[in-house]
Parts: sequence; C-alpha cells; structure tokens
Amino acid sequence: MKERPILFSGPMVCAILQGRKTQTRRLRSLGLINQAPDNWELMRQGALLGGWAATFGRAGSALGADDVMTIFCPYGAPGDRLWGRETWNCIDTGIKTQRRDWVRYRATDGDELHWRPSIHMPRWASRIDLDLTDVRVERVQSITPRDVVAEGIYHEPGEWGLDSDYTHLVKAFGTLWDDVNGAKPVGAWASNPWVWALTVKRI
Repeated sequence: MKERPILFSGPMVCAILQGRKTQTRRLRSLGLINQAPDNWELMRQGALLGGWAATFGRAGSALGADDVMTIFCPYGAPGDRLWGRETWNCIDTGIKTQRRDWVRYRATDGDELHWRPSIHMPRWASRIDLDLTDVRVERVQSITPRDVVAEGIYHEPGEWGLDSDYTHLVKAFGTLWDDVNGAKPVGAWASNPWVWALTVKRI
C-alpha cells in the first residue's frame, strides 16, 4: 500500500468529515488529452506495472505510435491510501514538535488565524485518511445523480422539483466544477474533459 497526498477545499473537507463525500474527480496528469478531449477515446483502463493506468487512442486514426497514450493515475490504485491536505496552521510550538492537538483547520476552526496553504500541510498534520477503493477514467459530464451526491453536494429528494432533480443535480455539480477548476478549456465543464473518478472510504 502506498500513501499519497490530495488537496481538498474547505467545503469538501466538511463533506468528508460529515460522511457525505465518498467520490472526487480530478484532472491531474490528463492535460495533454484534455487539450482536445473529443479527439481521444479510452481504449483500456486498469492495473498496469504495479499502478493504475488509462490508455487512450486518437479517435479516427490508424493508431500508430503517436496516436496512443498511456497515463498512470497520480493518485494510485485501489488499495492505496490518500491523505488530505487542507488550509491549516499550528499554535504554539506544535509545528516543531509535530503535535496534532495543536493543529487548527480553517474548514472547521474559523478565520481567526493566519492560515498556511493546503499544499504546505505535512503528513503528520493531516486529519483525513482515505482508502482508495475504486479508480476509473471517464468524461466529467458522465457523472450520474448518485455520483453527484457522493461528491458531497447536499440534496434532499424533491428539493428542486419532482421532475427536475437529475437536471439540477448535474447542473449544480457543473457549476461547482467550474468554480474549483476554472472556466478555461482544460477545466471547464462545457469542454467535458477526461477525469480520474476516485471512490474513497474514510478511515
């Protein structure tokens, strides 16, 4: 089992701690494919050389050496562990003694401190451990209403109308996607990029 860090925003940290978030979708390492996502087709995904990889072929081509691309998942394979990085700080001398009880987290402890960026959180300060139970590659717009709920978006049945829950759930996720990833060609919901869809279980 390997351990790898993963970044989470404040709202997603809260969703994990409340047991509402069991999936996350990520763009990392898929940038070349997502420069023109419609030009690529998924040929294979699964375990490969001790990791988890997706192999893409250029759509409509003879699939020569330049038309096939294999990309390994930077988050690992099922059975590996992810540890969450979030906005944080440490009171007193905790950062030297590495005492978790002196760590404060912006998502749940408010805004009274000068916060450190999540990217700088060390392993010892993390309070989120996640077992990676499933990895797959898909287009982001393939998300289902069940997946949207698993992504941590709160939803009461019938909340947006009996006949329109599917449309509004997916639209809500699309808005969140653009907020987090930016409305730009690679990250934008409208461009329908390829993503790693990770299913996790909190330890």
